Amino acid sequence: MKSMPLKRETVWLGISLLGVGLVFHLLAAGADGGTFAAFRGHVIGFLLLTLVSVVAIVFIGRRYWRGRVDMWVLTLGAVQAVAGALIYILRFHV
Repeated sequence: MKSMPLKRETVWLGISLLGVGLVFHLLAAGADGGTFAAFRGHVIGFLLLTLVSVVAIVFIGRRYWRGRVDMWVLTLGAVQAVAGALIYILRFHV
């Protein structure tokens, strides 16, 4: 199967959404008290969530988006942005 060319806009949007997800994690760490331990925990959580999401998206992407790495990056960014927003919002319900 022939791979399709990368769409730069889609890749940049995915990377931007990854950044948004990280910012939400950092905001949640600040809301947790802003200590070193809070920031460390949220950054480690962001990295672990990214790792788990990458594994899941690769399995799904190989079936539905073969050769479309730009869609993989966009999906990863969207998942991280939504998860980061939920972590930040749900922080205030504790």
